[in-house]
Amino acid sequence: MKLKSLVYLTAVTAALIFLTLSSRAQAPAPVATIQWNGVTLPAIVGTPITVNGQTLIIETNQSGGYTITTYGPNGTNSVTPPMTMADAAARAGQFVNANNPANISYYSTNGEWDLSVGGVFAQNSGQAAAQLTLERYGVIRAWPNFSLGAAVLQGNANGQSGTAAGYAFVGYRHPIGDVAISGGFGGGYDNYNKSFMGVGKVEIEYRQNRHLGEYVGVGYAFEGIKTDRGMQIGGGIRYAFRKASGFGDAASLEHSF
Repeated sequence: MKLKSLVYLTAVTAALIFLTLSSRAQAPAPVATIQWNGVTLPAIVGTPITVNGQTLIIETNQSGGYTITTYGPNGTNSVTPPMTMADAAARAGQFVNANNPANISYYSTNGEWDLSVGGVFAQNSGQAAAQLTLERYGVIRAWPNFSLGAAVLQGNANGQSGTAAGYAFVGYRHPIGDVAISGGFGGGYDNYNKSFMGVGKVEIEYRQNRHLGEYVGVGYAFEGIKTDRGMQIGGGIRYAFRKASGFGDAASLEHSF
């Protein structure tokens, strides 16, 4: 594992978890800004994020859900994340049925960074949040499909907008072609319940090339018998890259405000 990569990932993880000390989450709604300690930060919803010329943006749609769009030199795609288990299972089935084992090289074995933009929907409350995730594969060379990552979620509730939760996690993926099955677990902070939480998740990803993929997943956020966030369903778009100027052997994220 390269020390520089670990330092960058540690810094990003700390920054994302740091952002959880903000506000709350509920049904999708545009979040203009995040306020923390007198500092105004950009929101995930409606803010384009560009890496190596590839732009990802998540926006609310007329049906009350999210739409994630990407465009740039590595292709285009537009995704509406599943909101129920049935929707997620159907989408995952489509991925598996379309799998081409010859495209297993779409998943790097020499290390990569994955930037994911998606929507997450709590099944027990109907609450939803936009999610931004950064994940690093190849931190341990002997296990190229082992990853470390961090995620931050934003939404609104009771008229207050901002960060819903944030967590760090470890993960492992198993490519079978242009499809990969992955799982992960970790911990973080639920800003809505003001409590620490544990997170477990399973995802299925379908890549259209070496850099762009669509994923769906199911997870569970647990905090205690009375305050569990419960089952979470979601999905979105993932951009994989190895280098971008300014971030050493990984990448710098150009956040277009």
